Amino acid sequence: MVRAVLAMFISLALGVPVEAEPPAKLKVGKPLVFRGELAGDLDISGGVVVGEFLLIISNEAQGVQVLKDTGEREYKVVGFIALAPKDTDLDIEALTADGTTIYATGSHSKLRKIGRKDGPDGGIGPVVAIPTRDRVYRFPLRPDGTAGKIEAVGLRKILDADPVLKAFGPMACKENGVDIEGLAFKDGKLHFGFRGPVLRDNWCPVLVGEFDALKKAELRYVQLGGRGIRDIAAIRDGFLILAGPMGDAELGFQIYHWDGTSGLPHREANTHARLIDVLPSGPKHRPEGLVVTKETDKTTELIVLHDGVAGGDPTKCVLEWKK
Repeated sequence: MVRAVLAMFISLALGVPVEAEPPAKLKVGKPLVFRGELAGDLDISGGVVVGEFLLIISNEAQGVQVLKDTGEREYKVVGFIALAPKDTDLDIEALTADGTTIYATGSHSKLRKIGRKDGPDGGIGPVVAIPTRDRVYRFPLRPDGTAGKIEAVGLRKILDADPVLKAFGPMACKENGVDIEGLAFKDGKLHFGFRGPVLRDNWCPVLVGEFDALKKAELRYVQLGGRGIRDIAAIRDGFLILAGPMGDAELGFQIYHWDGTSGLPHREANTHARLIDVLPSGPKHRPEGLVVTKETDKTTELIVLHDGVAGGDPTKCVLEWKK
């Protein structure tokens, strides 16, 4: 109590916002097991639970992998839903669902080519566009885990026309260019979370719109301490955001609770996103996906997926919400 009061007075004296108590307590459990062959298993980037199935994606695979819950803390690979021919660079980064309707998005990012160090450009090549990354997919998931008709649209024209995002369109993704890595469905709309760009004063954009009317999509903003969005998941009273570094900055991975309201008009305080906790990470063990598996009034159960480690190291976590 004394520490809390002292911290409050110091914060007020220095003009620093007082941090609210975390809204939930994070408990990290034991790893789960994925059985079977996974495509791109070093680059697992997201997932979603639909009934007895767990769908996961890798930014090095050309589709959605279907796993089934065995009931013994493990999931078994039972199918693969191809979105493009083999070796196509889709860079699929995020996955979400509305009931049995599945949505997946490519990063819509650009890359900087690296040339020879003794070349005329010293190894720093041009930024190149990869049109196959500019896709958002929708398909129904049948009861047997296979897909119905697959539809695809793109956000490129919308991103290039937006007064804020268009300035970052020509940039490489690791140089604060456009890079979509999160996707959540809530209240009839898709919420695209951007790893980059991170804007002035550390505001991070979220594009919100309907699949059939993305031209009308709007930008919202959330502040994550200079981090970008690595994944976003819908829950009962808002969203969970997995935040991490946009590029190579030495920033850790954190999980936030966001009410979905744009914070930008309220510059004096970012009251809409509240830090819950820091997630364990390492150079080859980076949290990349949040999968909500179960919710009650008191808890939210999650699977955290990781990039850089074989099989994605699926780890069960529980958020215990404070009243």
